Order: sequence, then C-alpha cells, then structure tokens
Amino acid sequence: MYNANYPFQLPLLPPNITITEHPRLMEFLHRHNDAQKYVSELNGALKEIDNPDVFLSSFFLQEAISSNAVENIHTTIESVLEDETKPNRERSRQNKEVLKYRNALSAGESYLRQYGMSSRTIRAVHQALEVEKGVPGEFRTVQNRIANSLQDGSTETIYTPPLYSQVESLLGNWESFVERNTDFFPLVKVAICHYQFEAIHPFEDGNGRTGRILMILQLISDQMLSHPALFISGYLSQNQTEYKKRLLRVTSHGEWWEFIEFMLIGFSTQALVTKLAIAQLKTARKHIRELLYNNKIENIKLNQSYIGPVVDHLFSSPLTTAQHMADKTKIHWQTCSKYLTAFTNAGVLTMHKIGKYKIYRNEVAVDALKVNPK
Repeated sequence: MYNANYPFQLPLLPPNITITEHPRLMEFLHRHNDAQKYVSELNGALKEIDNPDVFLSSFFLQEAISSNAVENIHTTIESVLEDETKPNRERSRQNKEVLKYRNALSAGESYLRQYGMSSRTIRAVHQALEVEKGVPGEFRTVQNRIANSLQDGSTETIYTPPLYSQVESLLGNWESFVERNTDFFPLVKVAICHYQFEAIHPFEDGNGRTGRILMILQLISDQMLSHPALFISGYLSQNQTEYKKRLLRVTSHGEWWEFIEFMLIGFSTQALVTKLAIAQLKTARKHIRELLYNNKIENIKLNQSYIGPVVDHLFSSPLTTAQHMADKTKIHWQTCSKYLTAFTNAGVLTMHKIGKYKIYRNEVAVDALKVNPK
C-alpha cells in the first residue's frame, strides 16, 4: 500500500507492462501511430530548413517559459526576448531562469553527442540550470519530498522519493533502459523514462526542468528528431494538474497506460504546433530575403554578404536592438541601426521605445512563438 510519507521503493525498469496486454489495444495503437506520424513530419520539416538553429533558438525560450511555468515561475515570450537584449544586471529574476533553461538545453545537446543519455549528460543539464537549492550538477545527499500547500498554511506530503543512497543505482538502471531496451516504441519509452526520472528525483531542486529537457534529448538519441524541437512543456504547462496527477497515479496505483497515453497526446499536439510555427517562420523569412535581394526596401544598401546574418538575426532574436544585433552579427552598431530603421519604415518590423532602449520587433516571428496547443 502506497504511503506518501515514506521513501518510495521504486521498482526498476522495465515496468511490468506489455503493449499486447493493453485493455484498449487498437485505440492505443492508433494514438501512438498518430503521435509517431506527427513527430516524423516535424522532423521532416526541420530537414527542409537551412540552418534550423536560427528558428529553434527562440523556440528554446518558449519551451523554457512553459517548463518554468510548471514550477510556478511565470513570464512571457516578449518579456524574455526584450530582456535578452539587455545586460544581465537589468534582467528580471524570472527571465534569468528562462535563459538558464535555454543554456541547459544547449548544454544537454552538446553533452548528448559526446556522452549519450548518461549521468554525465544529466549532471551537465542540471548544472547549467544553476539551481539555488542543493549543488548544481550534483545528486542529492539528503532526503527530499514533494508536498502540496494547504489553505491553512501547512503542507501535505504527496510523494517521498527513494533514499538518496539509492539515486546512483536507480539512475544506472535508467541509463541501461534508455540505451538498450527495444521492447517499447520510442515515444512510449520516452514517457516511461520521464516518469522514472521524476520518481527518482535525483536532485534537491530542478528535477522537473531537468526531466523535461531529457525527454527532448532522448528523442534525438533515439533518432526521432535531428534537432531539439519537440517542446512538450507547452502541453504540460496547460495541463499541469492532469500531468502531476498522472505521474502520481503511476506511483500510487501503477496506472502506466493512462500516463503514457496522456504523454502521447502531448507529443502529437506539440509536434503539430511546432510544425505550423516553423511553416509560418519559413514563409516570413523567405519574404524578407526576397525584399532584400530585390532591393525592395528603401534607404538601405545592404551588402549581399550581410543578408543571411541580418535576416537570420531577425528570427533568432525577434525582439532586438541595434547593439544586440551588432553583438550577434558582428556588424557595426550604427549600420545595424540604419538597417533596423529601414526595416521598420518598410513595415517589416515595428519599433517600441522602452525606457532607454529602442526595441525592434519581428511581429510574425513573435506570433509564431505564441501558438498554443488546443
């Protein structure tokens, strides 16, 4: 019988389930096949983009915003993009957390290509988050717990993770399952691994954010995606009550299939959302490139070699300033200022004066980032 107040005796992977014994097998296979198809289509869309990292840089921020929202750290894409143009000392605490998450995702991708889905990669992701509780990149050495706050100010424990002395052995089992198990479809395995990681809860803080980054990395590791582009946190943020309930029900009642199906819906939803956003961004980038190559923007003589870096910057940093653009493209800031003014006059960008900053905004790119799952 499950007791939330005692360290959970977490069963090792693989879980004691088989797909062929699913009570609604055909319905499940249909849901899984849809998810696999949409993820595959997203991967195809990524392969059709030259330099997909240009688009994904801003998507990383939207993923970071959604993932932090699950942890009750709230901000908006506009606020983060605006703060990104400013010195670190002028950024809000919430936006600093979002930017750290993007750094953690980038660090994870780099480590993944060198070390696979290993403890080394997990530690690197967590270290880049720069959490304030515990030691970044180090597994916990204390017992922790997950609790809900009650109206009278007290707390109610809903889950106590395994003993800290078991963390490394449990993660060793997790790594082995990730790398070697072929009994489950890749997307099902991602869902299983996500539950198991969150149940292990290997760090004092930052487990949720680390675990959501690991899902993205596992999709790359399993060759479902060529780039980190399936940003599941948007779906989890909008359905966080159900998400947390489903995680806990696996622990307390062994309801694996309900959790897996919940995650499959999320993979489908977010793959469709991201594919749509990428299509919008591709069309907009092509339009701006054509305007520049055909000299359709007045009062601007753009060096042909600058067109690529300038246009890419408008999509990797949809809110920018002349100085920020100069820092990223290595073009002189006065030249960047002239370009941004000309783009604004041509209706490609809008300009907003915020404090001492002139913020230039690529409305199409910002709108694409705000597409929400329905």
